[in-house]
Amino acid sequence: MARRKPRGDADGETYVITCEQDFDDFIAKYKDDVLCDLKGVADWLVVYKDDDSHWSEEDDERFPSGSKLMINEYENKPNVISYLEDKIENIETFYLS
Repeated sequence: MARRKPRGDADGETYVITCEQDFDDFIAKYKDDVLCDLKGVADWLVVYKDDDSHWSEEDDERFPSGSKLMINEYENKPNVISYLEDKIENIETFYLS
């Protein structure tokens, strides 16, 4: 299922997360500016193209950066997921309890 393109910041800037530090920096930048609990984001992982266990052939087209931020919907509140999906281009959610 195709995901809609993120709207980004007020200025339209969106983000591509290519490593754990990118995501940590993103959280640090926005944690005090939003009404959802970004500081409490749990169960996430940055996955790279060479990771055969978490990367599929379809991901090559969906995530041209060669990386994706995987985030567990079960461990994070819906408003947090929605906020992240609206700012981050290469995000994929999954459900694992």
